[in-house]
Amino acid sequence: MRTIIIDTSVLIHDPNAVDNYKGERVAIPIYVVMELDDLKDAKKGEVSQLARKASNKILTYLNEGSFEGVLEVVGLTESDLGVDTLDRSFMDTNRKMDTLILQSAIGQKRAGHDVVLLTKDTNLRILAISEGLLAEDYDIDHVSMSDIWKGSQSVNVESLDVSVFGDIKESYWSNTHIDIDRVEGALSRAPLENEFIIFEDNGANKTHLFRYAQGRCNLVDKKESFCNIKPRNLEQTMALNLLGRPDIELCCIIGKAGTGKTILALGSALAQLSSTYDRIILTKPVVDVGKGIGFLPGGLGEKLEPWMQSFFDNLDQLLPPTGGDKAKGAHKAESTWLPLLESGVIEIQPINTIRGRSLSRAYMIVDEAQNLTKHEVKSIITRAAEGTKVVLMGDPHQVDNPYLDKNNNGLVYVVERMKNQACFGATLLHRSERSSLSDLAADLL
Repeated sequence: MRTIIIDTSVLIHDPNAVDNYKGERVAIPIYVVMELDDLKDAKKGEVSQLARKASNKILTYLNEGSFEGVLEVVGLTESDLGVDTLDRSFMDTNRKMDTLILQSAIGQKRAGHDVVLLTKDTNLRILAISEGLLAEDYDIDHVSMSDIWKGSQSVNVESLDVSVFGDIKESYWSNTHIDIDRVEGALSRAPLENEFIIFEDNGANKTHLFRYAQGRCNLVDKKESFCNIKPRNLEQTMALNLLGRPDIELCCIIGKAGTGKTILALGSALAQLSSTYDRIILTKPVVDVGKGIGFLPGGLGEKLEPWMQSFFDNLDQLLPPTGGDKAKGAHKAESTWLPLLESGVIEIQPINTIRGRSLSRAYMIVDEAQNLTKHEVKSIITRAAEGTKVVLMGDPHQVDNPYLDKNNNGLVYVVERMKNQACFGATLLHRSERSSLSDLAADLL
């Protein structure tokens, strides 16, 4: 039986991590418990909640003995670390708890156990390996970007029976649907709910776009537009189709910088105001790119304004300002969308205060979702009440949160867990429409 040593970083990332090692011996170093206790400080926000949850999980298993395996809290013996030194470590406010956790793992190995140290701390893994321990990242919830559901698949019409191709063209021109059993033989795999199927007619240099739902392929209008926003490519057409459907209550738009994620979402939201939604809620994680800018004066709206400027720039394009001298900043006073913000029709929502809210008939746009943890993204989505749509956008290759990467952030987590649900759709945007420079920089830098 292996002995799984779980580090604090793993339990903060996933408080239920021990549940993934049933049938094995799980050892929690006492120093991990001490770190969890330090992290329970309410000032630490979400981290404190995760620390409490992890501690409660461990305590429940220890009290009830209900863990399907062996769960122990372990420390150091005098042979591993002298008592005097250990006492000093408690008095030393600058102690390195990682060292004590590592020594606990070494002690378990010396006791004859087959030890695996699980930690998300790269440096701790390096130290463990240098001491002859097997150390691994906790990657159970990793989603490889090469394997992520892309939301679409292509079919060359030359692989189809002539009669089937005829049905596709007829459906396309008559705006009807095709039963999936007519084309599924040509697909690389069975389609998932709200997956786009692109029939490519290379001979005629045309594409026929359908979206699969409930056993049939439904035609997608490639000329659909919202708030004067027309799709510039097939990827944007698919994104607009997802964004404009109230029955798809959750969708993820993944793409590099300049692919049009924000302007497509805002255009779709503005077009559906009043008729379907009562308000637009804009939010994004407050994560610095590079060095922070320090304290920001003013009220909540003024503090958040620098973070929300990307939304405002796109609103200026969708609802151009009238009058004033743009060069002098007078366009802010003349902005046609500013009254919507002042009246609350457009609302800025800080993520750290969203817990406990119930948002109905709202179109909620969450930008930079790749900087959210899976716990944060769950907190956001579960705020959606009846009639609310949640749109998550971001680029997994541009993660600024130091505790996340392209494989374990909230955006890819949602795509992996929600795919094939009738209320969910996702699409990937690859082609930049901002400028040739933006496209080149996104690819090469």
